[in-house]
Amino acid sequence: MNVIYSVHCKFSTFSYFYILYISPSSTGLGAAWKTCNVEENSTVAVFGMGAVGLAIIQAAKQRKASRIFAIDLNPVKFDIAKKLGATDVINPADLPEGTTVQAFIVAQTT
Repeated sequence: MNVIYSVHCKFSTFSYFYILYISPSSTGLGAAWKTCNVEENSTVAVFGMGAVGLAIIQAAKQRKASRIFAIDLNPVKFDIAKKLGATDVINPADLPEGTTVQAFIVAQTT
């Protein structure tokens, strides 16, 4: 796991699958371009649709990620996330009981 400015890149057992945990002290563009080096046709999950999270979505789109999941508890933020490049949106509160966000994303991508 790479850690820079509280941005964590977790590479799962699936090829080109990145999970980005967001902290306000980091910059979204650098997280996607430098820290995690998102590759073309990869899947990206962004937790938190604040300014940094939205910047990561834009950067992942620029890096030609094939799936970009925007995860937030506030569904009002989903429209802007989609406009900036998110292909899927997830509200953890809407998932079936006992289903984690990670399990849901894995089910959607396998």
